[in-house]
Formats: sequence, C-alpha cells, structure tokens
Amino acid sequence: MSHKISNVVIKNYKSVINAEFKLSSFTPFVGYNNAGKSNCLSSIQWLLKKSSLSEKDFYDATQPIEVIATIEGITQTLLDLLPPSQKTSIEKYVQDETLKYDAFKIHLALSQKILKFQYGMKQKLIGLLTLQVLIMLLV
Repeated sequence: MSHKISNVVIKNYKSVINAEFKLSSFTPFVGYNNAGKSNCLSSIQWLLKKSSLSEKDFYDATQPIEVIATIEGITQTLLDLLPPSQKTSIEKYVQDETLKYDAFKIHLALSQKILKFQYGMKQKLIGLLTLQVLIMLLV
C-alpha cells in the first residue's frame, strides 16, 4: 500500500468556511463554477508546500486558517527512507501507519497575527520577533 491523503479538513481558507473531504485513490471534484473546487485543491497544495499566506487567503481575517490532512500508509519502511532528523520529528505522530498532519495550524494562526500587526513600527517589530520564535520552534 502506498501512502496517500485519505481525509482533509479545511477551515477559513479563501471561500471554504468549513469543509471535510474523504479522499480515495481517485476523487473527482465536481461542482458549479465558483463553488470552491480550486480553493480546496489549493489548500492541499499549500499544506504540502510551505508558502506564506496573504490576507486574501483568509475567509475571515480574524480567524486562523486550518488545513488538516490524514495521511495513511506511513510504514516503517517509508519512515526509514527519511533523513534521521525528519524521521525523528515525524514518527512520534504516526499511529497505525496513519499521520494526522496539522502542524501548519500553528503557522497559520501566526500568519494571521502577523497580518494584524501590519500598522505601526512597534506592531511590525512584534510580528517579526514572533516569526523568529516560530522559526526557532520549527527548526
């Protein structure tokens, strides 16, 4: 069995207020124009590739974005292929070959806080210091 995302929860990302999707090996996204299909896919892409968020990425800028994925098929063989530092940081979250990936929830909540600090030098400095603390925690 290969590893795959089996479930995704998306909250407050662009036009997606709160949605949960069960995914299979092939899951078509079908809907009307402007229903949010592309936003669902871009939230998964954002989860998998680290990138910064802008204010337009938030449905409600006063709330954090949450994108949580359940990844199945994380075998010991797969973990052994990772560099030791990554393996150590990931394997403690794997139970029954399943990883619930919500580490970015913290990053997103911080991104929201940094957006609030966009006015005034003091607020910008606090936002940069907060970002430095987050980077130190994630490294």
